[in-house]
Order: sequence, then structure tokens, then C-alpha cells
Amino acid sequence: MRFLIILVAFLLVLAAGPATAVTTTGLVEISVADSVVLRRQGSAETMETNVPLPFHWDTRYLGYGGTAVFRYSLTADMTKDGVSALYFRAIGNGYRIYIDDELIDESIDPAGIQADTVKRARMVLIPPKLMAPGTPHILKIAIGAAAMRRAALSSIVFGRQDLVRILYFKEDAADWISVTLLSTAAALLGLFALTLWWFSRDRFFLSFAFGALMWFPRISDSLVDSPILQWPAWGGFLIITATAYTLNSAWLA
Repeated sequence: MRFLIILVAFLLVLAAGPATAVTTTGLVEISVADSVVLRRQGSAETMETNVPLPFHWDTRYLGYGGTAVFRYSLTADMTKDGVSALYFRAIGNGYRIYIDDELIDESIDPAGIQADTVKRARMVLIPPKLMAPGTPHILKIAIGAAAMRRAALSSIVFGRQDLVRILYFKEDAADWISVTLLSTAAALLGLFALTLWWFSRDRFFLSFAFGALMWFPRISDSLVDSPILQWPAWGGFLIITATAYTLNSAWLA
């Protein structure tokens, strides 16, 4: 049984570790927005210029929802090699993306209440007719932030679709594999411990199974954009299961 506990701890460390940064030649990264218009729920709009990225909504407006609209000027030099895709390490909770005021992509819930896109990396394709090589353009990104849901916008990487796709799959594959392995291990170990309890009636196995199954929703959360509950009900459910896991772990110790 100690081996199972050590295995779970190892997988937790693996999934919690930061993803390795991937750099690909031929890509352009934007780490400063020309301007951002912020609107917190119940307050007037404010505008800021030269805003560094990544941008984290909760560091400014903890406990409040709202919107943030970022504007970027893409110069002719930045697009000279061709731009057909955008890459975001984090964007959301919900979003809309515009090129020269034409909508090119949006999440299923731009307000970020029902669905949450910030948990996974995103690649957005740009229609060729909207981004001719060597021409200036205006990129606008509007994110919807739900209260206390860790809304954010990372730096933006753009370039040719084939190069962006390589970056996207390397980054997203590492996260997806680690989270999938960890959540699968938690579920299988929980069910295995529950089976051992059924035959032995040892309370240790029952407690271990309870802890593993309580931790499963939290670690698998990033795999699902649209959970079964809306926010903040889903957030409350995650807090309850995480608290139950913590108390159960203290009892096991």
C-alpha cells in the first residue's frame, strides 16, 4: 500500500511541475498590449496602455467578474513571414478574437460562466484573406472573466500555421498527457482500494479510496472546458472535494 501512496505523490509532483518552454524559430511573440479597456462588474470602464503580459484578472479584481479588451498593432515587419495562426498559453475564461474588427474565433461561452478556456493552451487559425504577408493589422482580444476563476491572457505567439502547430502540440501534449495519467491513476487507485476494502473491511483502504476519488475532480478539471455545473457552483464543488481530500489525508497521516 505504501507503494501506491508513493506513486500518487510522484504523479502529483509530475503534473504540478511547469511545462517546458518551447521556442521555435520563425514565430513572433507579443508580451505587451498596446492598450486594454477594463470593465469590472458594477463599475465604469478604464483604459491602460502598454500593459505587460501575462495578464491575471484576479490580481486586480479579486471577487469580481468583468471584461478586458486588449488591442495590438501588428506591423508590416511582424507579418512579413506570413501569419496564419495564433497561440495562447492561457486565454479566458471566455474570449472573442478580432482581426481588423472582423471576428475570427470565439469560445462557446465568451462570458466564461458555463465554460472555461483558460485551463488549456489554444491555437486559433486565421483566414488567409485577413492576414496578407507584410501588411499591418489590428488584433483585438476580448476576454470574459468570471469572479475568482483565474481568468488570464498570456503572451501571444503567432506565425505560420505549421510552426504554431508544432509549438501547440508540444506544449499541450505535455499538459494533456500528465493530467490524463494522473487523473486516470487516481481513479484506478481509488477503485482498487475500494475493492480491497470490500474484501478486507479494512478502514485504511476505504479512507484511501475516498481520498483518491475526492482528488479526481480537481486534477481532471483542466481536461474539460464545460463542467457539469456552472460557475460558481463548480468552484464550490471543487473546494468541497479538495477539503475532503485534505482532511482525509491528515487522518491517514
